[in-house]
Amino acid sequence: MNPQPQQLVKVVITHSTGTKFKVVLSKQELETVQSDPDYADQVAEKYYGLYLSGHVTAVEAEASDTFRRDEAGAILAHPSGSAEPVQPERRPFCDEDEEILIRLVSERPALYDFRLPLKDRARSKVRNLWLDVIQELDVDITVDAIAKKWKNMRDSFMRVRANIKKKISSGSSAEEKLQAERLKRSHRNYELLMFLEDSLTCRRTSTNLEGEESDGLMSPLLRNPTTPSGSRSRPASSTGSTSTNKTDTSTVQDEVKHSQRMNSSPLQCWAICKSEGDIVSAHCTCTVGAGEVCSHVGALLFAVEIIATSTEGASCTNVASGWNIPTKVKKV
Repeated sequence: MNPQPQQLVKVVITHSTGTKFKVVLSKQELETVQSDPDYADQVAEKYYGLYLSGHVTAVEAEASDTFRRDEAGAILAHPSGSAEPVQPERRPFCDEDEEILIRLVSERPALYDFRLPLKDRARSKVRNLWLDVIQELDVDITVDAIAKKWKNMRDSFMRVRANIKKKISSGSSAEEKLQAERLKRSHRNYELLMFLEDSLTCRRTSTNLEGEESDGLMSPLLRNPTTPSGSRSRPASSTGSTSTNKTDTSTVQDEVKHSQRMNSSPLQCWAICKSEGDIVSAHCTCTVGAGEVCSHVGALLFAVEIIATSTEGASCTNVASGWNIPTKVKKV
């Protein structure tokens, strides 16, 4: 049996923040919204999440007609025969959605675990996963925007995590450990994001930097592409000199170990470590755009270390790209 027709109205609501959005309300709801400012603000909160500041400034009926709802309350096609259902516009993503987003991402390892094979993290697959997340959240947001929100949440967690690990390292004072606990409590989603721990702390088990990769996830990044994988290459100096003078940059021997590959293959990453676990720069080249700046610096935070042996003030030249990259220098 078809549900009884109900008079519904398309309503344009203007908020004091300058935002306008459309909802579909019943005639009775429209009358209440127009006469009761508090109820109007409740509608704004329900459909748009605008409840922390400001208020509804205008409510305007855009059009009215007769629609039908199904048993669940969803609006069905117009009786005139229009095939397109009329649906209220989705509300934007808000802070209260973060916990749901974290849960949805945790159920989809391809969105966060760079240890997975590249075929499982293909861009088309990742995009479809984000579309699934958006569908479940039922919010008005693009794939790029929600991926950026997730990256910001992940990077924030990683920064707090790095600070906590420094404070609770061996030899830390009781005060530092107390500060670490305060840091943990200050991050609203810290415990929920702990599922990232394993994927962020994946390390090569072998201590021999010149040996084979231990798990297929590590590869030296500052190695001449023509050099066999089992041998070490020497970067050339920025002036092209082949001198073996200890003060020359050609004496710098760097090798980077990492546990995460990024979006595409083949991919080479160059990163600078300011201190242990603190990435200050990263650049990637890949098949989808040589020279593009990698946006996943956070994913390298606990995955990349630069081990340099050099005279003070020297720099390393990446022989694969010709870039001069300052290194974390350790005196010989």
